[in-house]
Amino acid sequence: MFTTLVIIIFSMLAAIGITGWFGIQFTAPTVILTLAVTHSIHVMISVIHGMHSGLSRYAAIAETTKINLYPITLAALTNVIGFLSMNFSEVPPF
Repeated sequence: MFTTLVIIIFSMLAAIGITGWFGIQFTAPTVILTLAVTHSIHVMISVIHGMHSGLSRYAAIAETTKINLYPITLAALTNVIGFLSMNFSEVPPF
């Protein structure tokens, strides 16, 4: 839970910094919070599954990183593209 909280805090700080740097209005804290929690849950479940399969904690973390790095990165990038594309439509931002 602490790790998820740290990820959420750093994600929010990075988003606030980037939007401030580019002069964009920061309107999506709920979306960032949701994505950070869902990605963290996927990683935690994979680590727990690896540990129940007999791996040590560090081996489970290494295996989880190897398995989930590409899918989570791809999901985050497609979410970024989707939300940025909404800036060009008539839909009000979140």
